[in-house]
This record gives sequence, structure tokens and C-alpha cells, in this order.
Amino acid sequence: YSTTSLASTTDFTGISSVMVTGTSATVTGLPNGTQHYFVVVATTSAGGESAASTQASATTVPAAPTIRTATAMSGNPWVTISWTTAPGATSYTLYYSTTPISNLNAATPVPVTAPPATAMSATVTVTGLTHGMRYYFKMVASNNGGNSAASNEVSATTAPAAPTIRTAMAGNGQVTLSWAVVTSATSYTVYYSTSPITSLTASGVTAVPNLTGTTTVINLSNGTRVFFKVTASNAGGESAASNQARATPQAPPSAPTNLSLTAGNAQVEASWSAVTNATGYTLYYSTSSLVGTTNFDGVSKVDVAGASTTTVPVTGLTNGTTYYFRVAATNVGGASAASTQASTTPGAAGTVFRDTLSGGGQGPQMVALPIGNFTMGSPSTEPGRFANEGPTRTVTIGKRIAMGRYEVTFDDYDRFADADSRRSRPADEGWGRGSRPVINVSWNDARAYATWLSTQTGKTYRLPTEAEWEYAARAGTTTAYSFGATITCSQANYGRSATVTSDRRPCNNPTSITPDSNLARTVAVGSFSANAFGLYDMHGNVWEWVQDCYISNYNNAPTDGRARTTRCTVANRVVRGGTWTRIPRLVRSASREWWSPTSFDERFGFRLVQDLNP
Repeated sequence: YSTTSLASTTDFTGISSVMVTGTSATVTGLPNGTQHYFVVVATTSAGGESAASTQASATTVPAAPTIRTATAMSGNPWVTISWTTAPGATSYTLYYSTTPISNLNAATPVPVTAPPATAMSATVTVTGLTHGMRYYFKMVASNNGGNSAASNEVSATTAPAAPTIRTAMAGNGQVTLSWAVVTSATSYTVYYSTSPITSLTASGVTAVPNLTGTTTVINLSNGTRVFFKVTASNAGGESAASNQARATPQAPPSAPTNLSLTAGNAQVEASWSAVTNATGYTLYYSTSSLVGTTNFDGVSKVDVAGASTTTVPVTGLTNGTTYYFRVAATNVGGASAASTQASTTPGAAGTVFRDTLSGGGQGPQMVALPIGNFTMGSPSTEPGRFANEGPTRTVTIGKRIAMGRYEVTFDDYDRFADADSRRSRPADEGWGRGSRPVINVSWNDARAYATWLSTQTGKTYRLPTEAEWEYAARAGTTTAYSFGATITCSQANYGRSATVTSDRRPCNNPTSITPDSNLARTVAVGSFSANAFGLYDMHGNVWEWVQDCYISNYNNAPTDGRARTTRCTVANRVVRGGTWTRIPRLVRSASREWWSPTSFDERFGFRLVQDLNP
């Protein structure tokens, strides 16, 4: 046998040979991948040789190739294999698996075309692999002689998959970027630019490498939109870039102003002025004062989405408990400082309460009134009406108030008079003090008492407006009286004749002809039934001062319950409700009379309201 043709050879001296007894032989020790030529000569025991047989040839299988490197490619799940070629090989097969290869039949084969015979090395790229997986590789060389043994084994980990940015949350001078975890990633790189990112290597793109978490904070300038991409890396390289996200850092908004509260039944409605650049608000509330609070952790709150929503109800509160509120504006830059504090006390309509006086004792009983609207004045068809009771109009009492359950009594007023050394107790006309309504008080006296009571309680007390008084007197009715179209002496203390104006006999002394009889007088507050709002003596007993100056009609009068204190032609102030001396037409819900603010006698008294929305 020889690596050159033996077809015409007759002298085999020097030719490699194998002595064989039999008719077959295996020739070993031949170089791999080499074509060999063979002839057979038969010999006899006498030493004779036959002529050579016809020639045959065969090529030995290639030597096992040597894989030099397995290199993962960035971006794609590809691996490039480099190997040293095997002489005589005409093709190669690359095998790969996600586990070490002990059996080629269990691995995935990839046929590889052989490089030119003169090439000492070659490469092939395996595509279609999975991101972030470690792969093992072996190679076999082939020719017409068969397959070589398997090569050495190498491994490589494919590059991770591209991350997915979940959020880019702008803040004050920063953006917090978060993305989904990428399998096999050992680090991440954030790229950002003030222009959309089309290439990670483009001018103006900044890289923040070697991040090990899935959230990072990038410090940036407020007001500039920034674009972001993220890549994941492992031993195999860097992934393709993620989706692009963008965010604009922004300074927090300014604190809201004009926080106002409207209390209701177990709830409070809070409202405030909208804040420029706000995207939402957080309303904080507590039963303790929030003045000076900067850390609101643990404080009850209502988160409000949207810049235009500036009125929010807070429900589930406890009636009779004072609540304190502050509100902060929010945007992507964070939260503003909290607003100034406001407070109020929720309560059901009809809830009765008394405030404690700092000097000892308690203030008058108050009744929380419902918010609502009513028709103020009397219709032209109401018997006994006067022209100054029109034109009628709808008035809305939109802010919650409490009104005195009774007219202010001597017991209430005497505490005030005794506390002021410059003031004397008003005369009781010999009728008695205690729970009778205070009399002989002017409009000025009534206001002075309201100021003193506000100081004593820390609450806001005042005279009712004329609209508030009539709203409370009607208590949801439209008839002449809160209990119907007529009145009787079992319902109020008044001058009882309805037809003869000179016969004004008081209900509490039906035998007396004149109202000045010393047997005709006021009665203790609460002597008759309350109206639907829980208020007593809204008809008769004593006149009740209100804030308004007297104007002879309701033309252009406010419709929101405010007092009329301007455009007054005289200084007179309005009194309402009639007195124990007045005939029925003068104690109707709509009846109006007027006197100088300095006037006082045995017919003048008052009751107060308290603003429940400081």
C-alpha cells in the first residue's frame, strides 16, 4: 500500500506491506484523512510470488477537529464557533446541547460545509438559540471514509434578551427607571439622551453601566424631556436595546390655598384652589391638629387623581368630633408643602350641642341645620302678607351652620353681662330670668354677646342673616307658619286676634286687652313644640335681631344666604318672628319688621348661629 498509485508498479521494493495469512487484513497506523492505494500479491511456501492484483484505494477518516473558541454574539442569541480544520475532511457536523454532550445522538446537529482544503481554520455561527442559555458544542469531521471522532467540548452562554422598561417615573430633578428582570443577566446598562435614541453609540447618548438592580435613579435637570433605553449583559455579551421610554423631571407644585370645609352628616367636603402644574392632590385629616406636621406617615389621607378635582368628600367620620385638614398638591416631581390647616366638626342635621366656655359653664344649645334651599318671602296669595316680603326668590343655604335651639336666655346672657364690669344685666320686667328669653337688648348688645361667646369658645358665633333666619323658621315648609297656614295659642306665644288689629290679647293672658298688661309677658323658651329643624319659638315670644339692615323689598337681594348690609337707606336693622304682643300676621315666617340698632324694650331678644365651617 502507498499514498501514490501502484497501478503500474512491478517492483514493490520499499513499498509498505503487510504479511497476511488469509484473505483479509486491517491496516492500521495510517494517517487520517489520506487516500491510500492497495494491491495484493499471493506468495507460496516455496517463495514464489504472483503478479500484483488490480489496484484498489480508500481514504482514512479525518482526524477529530479541534474547536478553538465558542463566542457568543451581543444582541442576538447566536454563538460563533472557530475550529482548526482536519486534513482530508470534506464536511463537518457541529453538535450542540444545553447540557454537556456525552452522546452525539442526544445533541442537535448542524451540518457545516467544509472550508477550502488549504484553510487551516474555519468558523460557523449557530443561530436560533435561546437568549441567556449556556450551550455546549462538539464537532465531527467527515469524508468519504466516514466520520472522525468528536472534537473537544466547548461552551458559551448566549447574550441575554433585551430588557423591557416598565416605568420611567419623573421626579424632582430625577427619573426613576425600572425594568423587568432578564434571565441570566449579570448587569445592566442604562442609556439616556435628550433626543430619541436610534443608536446606543450616537453622540449625546450617555451610558450608566454595571447596574445590578432593576431600578435606578438618574439625576437630571427639571423641565427637559429625556429618553431612555436599557441593555442587559452577561458573560455572553450585551443584549439588544430595550424599548424606549421617556420622562420629564419636574419640580413639585406649590402648596394649595383656600382650603375650605363643609361639614355634613358623618362627613366633610373639602375644597381648595387648583394649583398650576399639579397632577393630583393628597388630602390629610386627623382628630389632632396638623399644624407643624411635615411627616404625614400614618395620617389618614385621601389621594385625589387629576389636576381639576379640587373638591373631595371625606366620609365615615364621627359626628361631633372636630377634624383637622391639610392638603398637598402632587406631580411627577413630588408633593408640595401642605396647605394651611382648616378644621370643622361633622354632625347630622338636628344634632344638638353646647360649647364649653373658657370662663366656666356652657354656651347656648345649638342645632346643626341641613344644607338646602328655599323660597324666601311670601306669595301674593298668602293672607296677611306685606309688600316688603317680595318678590319671592330661591335662596341656597350652602354652608353648614348651627342655630340656637332656643332664643338666648337670661341664664345665657347674664354670664356675659357679669363678665363685663362696664355692662349691667338687662331688666327682666319682673317676669323672672333663668330660662326666659333675654329682653331689653339692642342689636348692638346682641352682637357684643356673639363676640364674647366666640372668644369664650373659640368658635364663630354671630347673628343670623335674614335669609338664614327664615330658612330655619320655615324648616322646609312653604306655608305662613312652620306648622301650617294658621296658628293657635297652643303653638306659640303671640297676640292672638287675627282680625281686629286693636285686639291684641296675648295668648298667655286671654283676658287682657292690652299687650302692656303686667300679666302678659314672655314665656320660658321651649314652652311650645319645635319645628322640623328642632328649633323652638321661631314664631312669637320675642323679636329676634338679624344681621341685615332694612330694605323695603327683595329686589336684587342675594340668593346665597348672605346678609344685606349695604345699599341701606336707613340704619335700621331687621327683627324677625314677631313677639308676644304681635297679631298672627306679624309672626308669620315671612313677616319683617325693623328698628334702630340701639332700640331695646321688653319685646326684643335674639338667637345666634355658629359657623360650622371655619
